[in-house]
Amino acid sequence: MEKNKDQKRRSVINLFDIALILVALALGGLLYYANRQAGDPGQDVPTVSTQKTTVRYTVEVASLPEEMADQFKAGEPLIDVVKKYFIGTVESIEKGPSRRLVTDFDQKAQVLAEEPGRVTLLLHVTAEAVVEELSITVDGGYAVRIGKSVEGKLSGGVFRGTVVAIERVDK
Repeated sequence: MEKNKDQKRRSVINLFDIALILVALALGGLLYYANRQAGDPGQDVPTVSTQKTTVRYTVEVASLPEEMADQFKAGEPLIDVVKKYFIGTVESIEKGPSRRLVTDFDQKAQVLAEEPGRVTLLLHVTAEAVVEELSITVDGGYAVRIGKSVEGKLSGGVFRGTVVAIERVDK
């Protein structure tokens, strides 16, 4: 007899169960309504341009050994090491002295000093890109931004640099 009462009690839906089901349905309906409104075509949605334009950007490679810097040549394709994206063609290379901050104990200040045996390269890269409001995506799918770290590969070796300038090339 005791067993029958427990089975009856478990099979009956009580008021608390109904309240939980109603709350779950209300939350589901609210989420559906919110997602449906977010995709409403009446709202201002930025348009995506698929028109390609030529972009020139500059990658600064600091503190590179001179022997390695001499192996980089203009006209080579630049490939991203991480995801193997084609990120442009190196148009020209500027070579300058590598400088770093050192402590001058006589003047009690930090000064820029040249590093012997090292150079800084400025790689001027040209690529076809899709220019949007918030990003520039080059031909291979690589997003270019000022300050972005580039881990690239040329025939002379692998390097890490930073994008320091971007400009649109008018044809």
